[in-house]
Amino acid sequence: MEYSERGQAMHRILISGYHGFNNAGDEAILESILQVLGRAASRRGSSLEVTVLSADPEKTRQTNGVHAVNRTSLPAILGAIRRCDLFVSGGGSLLQDKTGKGLSVFYYLGLVFLARLCGKPTVLYAHGIGPITRRVNRIIARWIINGVDLVTVRDAESKRELESLGVTRPPVHVTVDPAFFLMPASGDGGEKVQALLERSRPPSGAPLLGISVREWAGQEHFLPEIARAADMLSRELGAGILFVPLFPGQDLEVSRRTAAMMEAPARVAEEDLSSREMLALFTHLDLLIGVRLHSLIFAALVGTPPVGVGYDPKVSSFLDRLGLEAAGSVEQLTAEDLYRSVLETWRNREPIRERLRETVEAFSREAVGCGEMIYDFFFEKDRRGRPGDEAAFAGEYRLENGRPLAGVNRLEVDAGIAEPKPPEPREKEARPGGAEGEPAGPTGRRPAPGPQPAADPGAVRSP
Repeated sequence: MEYSERGQAMHRILISGYHGFNNAGDEAILESILQVLGRAASRRGSSLEVTVLSADPEKTRQTNGVHAVNRTSLPAILGAIRRCDLFVSGGGSLLQDKTGKGLSVFYYLGLVFLARLCGKPTVLYAHGIGPITRRVNRIIARWIINGVDLVTVRDAESKRELESLGVTRPPVHVTVDPAFFLMPASGDGGEKVQALLERSRPPSGAPLLGISVREWAGQEHFLPEIARAADMLSRELGAGILFVPLFPGQDLEVSRRTAAMMEAPARVAEEDLSSREMLALFTHLDLLIGVRLHSLIFAALVGTPPVGVGYDPKVSSFLDRLGLEAAGSVEQLTAEDLYRSVLETWRNREPIRERLRETVEAFSREAVGCGEMIYDFFFEKDRRGRPGDEAAFAGEYRLENGRPLAGVNRLEVDAGIAEPKPPEPREKEARPGGAEGEPAGPTGRRPAPGPQPAADPGAVRSP
């Protein structure tokens, strides 16, 4: 084992995912994984040296303070694998063959296979699995994933997809998307966010409606329907309309096209925002219509009521965990259905915000529990027990209802250092606004209290 300059045990981790493409959702996943694993290491008196496979290594290094190598350079990848103590694949929708010309399964599982060939421990970290439809991809997935040391997925549908593939080893643990640990940028999000809001805010008292769209099969049908519904909402609520591209490389042009279809004025956020700046922007939205999954996750994170349009089963799965329903699928969406769904959500925005707060608190604890479980499984082996006890080991990080202890590290409880504490009841906030259905300013938001405290300055080492 190596030690850091501070005398801490140091573990080298290599992370593979869709990083360096300026996709706010995947960058949020990376930042959250770094924070959660760094926190786990710090609480156990250790540190991490992290390398990320990235399409833009320099930006990944500057943004996250980690090592990064080109994700398409085989010599660099092999060198990083040989140096690492743990290969982490995830999270996000990496293992599917609906996008990327169906090659995502080959690429990401190929890296897992290389890590296994080099004798490195491997983990799938909060993956969203599927759909995997091609027969050869399903065979490859079954063969390689059955050799992984530990698997965690972000929803029950992903676990069922693995079961349908024939994955029987190791046990598959359901958790949440890692992004639920992320917090918005400090203050009001900085100059870029404030300048954007000054150009986008409607007259005083009127709501600001965010819309996140993406390219997808059938967009010639659902994009005009979204534009028509946005016009109807602009007239009904006096709402300002702001299109928010989470993945500018793919979403910016389609956002411009959809905005141009509208009769009412609409703006498109064209600024280059980090994932935390994007979250800060979402705190100023009064409601979000989202096609991209992470637009819905970002909205939930900050207490902005989301209305989802289903382009993939993962969207309906996520909304179901929030107790919400999609307004429709991209294949069958109508402007009238979307309009009615948004108005219903607007009328019930306060109870929805309260439900989001409670759910996000639980999801955030679950994200922490997942990271701590993974860290202990590989680096605190004395806690793991006998081989084959992975399911019981994972259970240590959850209560009977499937949620980790609130605000208390489970390991501290086991050691007698802390007592388990249930979540403290919160008084409901006094909220401004008129009668039901009338416009009101944004309330019930997850606060942006300032930079998230680092677990320990040495927990994740900078290059």
